[in-house]
Amino acid sequence: MGNGSLHIEERTAEDYIRGIPGPELTDGAIANILFKRNVAPSDSIIELGKRTIELLEADTYIAFSLVPSVKTSVEDADGNWKHKEGGGQITNEDKRWWRQKADEIYLRYGETTYSKGPRVHARGMRIWRNGDEY
Repeated sequence: MGNGSLHIEERTAEDYIRGIPGPELTDGAIANILFKRNVAPSDSIIELGKRTIELLEADTYIAFSLVPSVKTSVEDADGNWKHKEGGGQITNEDKRWWRQKADEIYLRYGETTYSKGPRVHARGMRIWRNGDEY
């Protein structure tokens, strides 16, 4: 039984993230999204609540916006037979849309995608020569 056929009460946080339309994320990327929100992959989405679910969605959109914009495809050939599977290309417009959707959700819950870490400000530099201060 695939994840798409699960009843809502059976869906996990991991199922939810994998079900958001966008590029396929690695298992590691999904694990990082869940870890950031202190959510286990097997946690029921029913028990997580709307806020956590929407913030997981926003975090997933940010992860989508960081996927490289490289067109991917795989081509197999055997004699006269050829088969090509394409993955499409992620455009900058796609990335802007995902970031905008994430920002809307973050704003709703008072969060931001921008770092609030320490900032470095250039204040100039004093030069010491021969014991004199300039």
